[in-house]
Amino acid sequence: MKEIILKLIILQSLDDKIKLWQRTASEGPSKLTQARQKLTELEAQLADLTSKLTENRKRRRELENEIADLSARRTTNQSRQLRARNNDEYRAILKEAETINNMLTTREDELLLHMDSGEKMDVQLADLSAEHKAEEALFQDRVKVIEAILKDGQENEAIAVKERGELITTIQPDILSRYMTVARNRDGQAMSPVKDGQCQGCQLSIPPQLFNELQRSDKLMVCPNCARIMYWTRDPYFREFLGEPEAEPVPEKPENRRGRKPKAKVSEEAATDEPTANDNHAFEGAEDQGDTPGAAL
Repeated sequence: MKEIILKLIILQSLDDKIKLWQRTASEGPSKLTQARQKLTELEAQLADLTSKLTENRKRRRELENEIADLSARRTTNQSRQLRARNNDEYRAILKEAETINNMLTTREDELLLHMDSGEKMDVQLADLSAEHKAEEALFQDRVKVIEAILKDGQENEAIAVKERGELITTIQPDILSRYMTVARNRDGQAMSPVKDGQCQGCQLSIPPQLFNELQRSDKLMVCPNCARIMYWTRDPYFREFLGEPEAEPVPEKPENRRGRKPKAKVSEEAATDEPTANDNHAFEGAEDQGDTPGAAL
């Protein structure tokens, strides 16, 4: 039975890896979008600043043309002042000159403002372009990392799927069916390790008597609360695969004076693992599996 339980533990490990890599693959596009977020923001700022700078230069050219035209009109006006035939004509020419000068002053002031803002925008554009170039290089590095992770995930998923296919052929159909049923009902988590007398799937304590049976690992047992298939992580048969530390041996007690050994007690490790659970706790999930809580599969 321990061999069967170990196969189910390995099967759960493969299913977890496949699920993880499938989720990684599905998140790939969003990860790329996140990686590009700052670059996208900089591109929008560059486009906006470039548009403003283009408008600024266009307006400066218009103002320069208007100033040139007004300067020509002022020169003509000055010539006409010298040729005025009477006072009325002279006053009209002077009034026109005043209007031209006012327009010229306004245009020149506006041109100076546009030249000043244009120079500032040129500096901003240069700085922003440099920042965009640096961010683009960082983005390309992120893309390479993400693509490498996705490629690695696809390859590992393919390997895990192949290993899984080979493994399930060695598991009895009824046991495999039970595993698949529990997995469907528990979001893919059919197996639950038990540590310190506690189911790691639902974090509730296992009744002491049930925990003692579990340590023998001679039958499939389910958690009376979450109905997942349980296994004791400190069992020497599973320890190497799980990477659990080696259990300390329980020292044998000496015989008493009458030459009889004392009654066997639960091992020191099991004693520390025994929980203080309420046996009348209303367990949920066992009904989903069609079993009595805590019963062997």
